[in-house]
Amino acid sequence: MRAALVSSSAASRDMAPASEMSLGALWSVLWRHRWFLATWMLLLVAVSTVLIFSLQPRYRATALVTLDTRQIRFAEVSTPVSQLSTPMDSSYVRTEVEVLASDSIARQVVTELNLAENEEFASRPSLMHRAMAALGLRRADSDEPPSPEQLIHQTVAAYRSRLTVFSDARSYVITVSFDAADRDFAAFIANRHVETYIARQRATKDQALASATSWLDREVAALSERVRQWEQAVQAYRERHGLFMIDSGRGANSVAQQQLAEALVELTRARADLAIKQARLQQARDPSRSSSIPEIVGSSVIARMREQEMSARQRLAELAGMSGPNHPFAVPLREQIAESRRQIEAERTAILGSIAAEAAIAQTREAELRQIISRLELRLAESERDAAGLRDIEREAAATRSLYESLLARQKQVATQVGIQQADAQLSSRAVPPLVPAFPNKKLFLAVAIVVSGVTGGVLSLLLDRRRKGFGTIEETEMEMGLPVLAALPRAPRGPLALAGQVVSDPRSLAAEAVHRLRSMLGTRQGGMPAVLSVTSALPGEGKTSVALALGRSLAGSGFRVLLIDADLRQGRLAQVLFREPPEFSTSDVLEGEVPLALAVMRDPASSLRILAAKGDAVAPQDLLVPARLESLLAEARMKYDHIILDTAPFSAVADAMVVGRVADETLLVLKAETTPASAAASVIKAFRTARLPLAGLVLNAADPRNAGLIGYPRTVLKISQSRA
Repeated sequence: MRAALVSSSAASRDMAPASEMSLGALWSVLWRHRWFLATWMLLLVAVSTVLIFSLQPRYRATALVTLDTRQIRFAEVSTPVSQLSTPMDSSYVRTEVEVLASDSIARQVVTELNLAENEEFASRPSLMHRAMAALGLRRADSDEPPSPEQLIHQTVAAYRSRLTVFSDARSYVITVSFDAADRDFAAFIANRHVETYIARQRATKDQALASATSWLDREVAALSERVRQWEQAVQAYRERHGLFMIDSGRGANSVAQQQLAEALVELTRARADLAIKQARLQQARDPSRSSSIPEIVGSSVIARMREQEMSARQRLAELAGMSGPNHPFAVPLREQIAESRRQIEAERTAILGSIAAEAAIAQTREAELRQIISRLELRLAESERDAAGLRDIEREAAATRSLYESLLARQKQVATQVGIQQADAQLSSRAVPPLVPAFPNKKLFLAVAIVVSGVTGGVLSLLLDRRRKGFGTIEETEMEMGLPVLAALPRAPRGPLALAGQVVSDPRSLAAEAVHRLRSMLGTRQGGMPAVLSVTSALPGEGKTSVALALGRSLAGSGFRVLLIDADLRQGRLAQVLFREPPEFSTSDVLEGEVPLALAVMRDPASSLRILAAKGDAVAPQDLLVPARLESLLAEARMKYDHIILDTAPFSAVADAMVVGRVADETLLVLKAETTPASAAASVIKAFRTARLPLAGLVLNAADPRNAGLIGYPRTVLKISQSRA
């Protein structure tokens, strides 16, 4: 049960990333290297302070440029109209930012102000360049002066390195800043740079207008000549084909059209007249209706003859009434009536002939007009064919005239723009000499120097601490190994098993209290103090025997029956140090069954601890340290002792620790502070976990009392040994 709990605890700790370091561990590392950290920070801050205060101050003057696409256009010279062009987008603003920061404007300012001769822009080799040249890693610059073009190029590069052009893309305002050692010079250059930019914009527009004016002048002159040629071509075509136009008040018509219209009118009239005269002729030829003809009705001859006839008829009637129809005067009257009728008929015949003649004349007129109209129609068709060609020429002439008039109007508009062009940007805020330098920001630089010195000092402290072998603190050990450190034992005075000696000789010493703490940590865990505890180490010389003896003496001093078994059959160092001579009976003898346990056990000269020592002369320890023999030994020991401690061989030397660990309740791993490599300790832990053998925890031996093991100890009570290993 106890083994499962310990293994589970170790596994959970092992899941934590090895790269993590708690604040306590970090503070311990920094405190351990505090003098180095303080010296480093003071040195770095001092050097930084000297460098910061030796830097040449630079002033930054800022001018504001506002982009504006409103243009002054003139419909007439006396009527200026302000128009706003298409709204600008972010790409336009970025383009203008690039133009402001371009080499061309910088070169123009450098050339106009002769800045190549200004010491502000003198080319100086960098500190790195000078250092490399001094070390011979780089050839020093020759004394030959640069050419004028190279000097201009270097000055432009230096100029641009001090120029800053910025826009936040949310407005049409561009910030132009310039850094210089002289505040007035910085403001002057910033303003001059913006003024050059605006002047270049205006010059570009004037140049465009001049080019447009020149082109329009040439085009207008050429089109004027072409219009004249086309008009002459139209007139010549009209004359050649007789296509003349007559204004009749209702629109212009050609001569053929006008003649045809008039002939048609005359034909209509002739036909109407012919119809009237033919109707009169038919009426005159009809005896029943001829009397109503106006010519007959209005004829004086017919009227006179009718009166004579009526008068003769009246006298004849009177004679017939008086003397009968055979009156001698009746014959002349009858002859008179017959003559009157003959003359009336003759008159009627004459009138009929006149009407027939008029009808014939009207018919002839109508026929002539038809012939005239036919000829006019033929002529009109020919004119229409000729007019089609004329219309083509007129269209060309009209198109040329329209283009000419358009360019002529554009020429006049462009002429009004010359000399009044406005730039698309304006200097909305002039740069003024700054009151404080922009560089260096001494407070900020000093703060950064302090932070950098602290960080770099901390990193160097960590690197220095990493170069130490092993572990220095409990927290560091637990973080790296993933197992609890039950106690950190201080470095004891020189001498074999000195730590165990202090437990007996000085129970109030720091070493004794540390051993007591180890014992308490083992006893207060869940499951309590293990009855059989194996003590091993990763490497030889880490003090595992001293720790086992000290823990045994501490337990024996509290009245427990404790047996310390030296299971390192190859060395037998315990007997050599404590008894100054090999024991009569050893651990090997008991394991072989040659002597009983009680006969082989010896008493510790300094305490009530019982010890089963080894001679160190075993020929085949691996054959003795087998589970069956060990379990038999431990079964007998459990009946006589409260606690059994097994001092095994180092793990890296032989496999005895693993064999003993199988029969022990738990194993205690001893690590020597700042000596045991982390890889060696990790291999022991990995092997025990792979074999599923329980590890009680770690003991950090020979630790610096000021760095490890003193946390929680009252210094006023503890006695710190002045001797150091």
